[in-house]
Amino acid sequence: MDEEWMKENKAFLSRQEGEFLKVIDILNKYKTDRGSVVDLTNYELSENNREKLKFMFDEMEKLLDEQKQELLKVKRLYKLEE
Repeated sequence: MDEEWMKENKAFLSRQEGEFLKVIDILNKYKTDRGSVVDLTNYELSENNREKLKFMFDEMEKLLDEQKQELLKVKRLYKLEE
């Protein structure tokens, strides 16, 4: 993750979003440093972390759905539907 972006946009993120992005950043750095894919096959989440992670993914899915709906509106506006 771009450190500069985090500094500039952290205020716009909820605490949970910021924490989630930190985890993603850590995993990405691990992958880069090791030159391999991070294997989470045997990684177990605590129940508390599982709930947080589920919440974050659910929220991201909602945001993606909202963005898709907005894109479809623009597509219809310009009659780009097939």
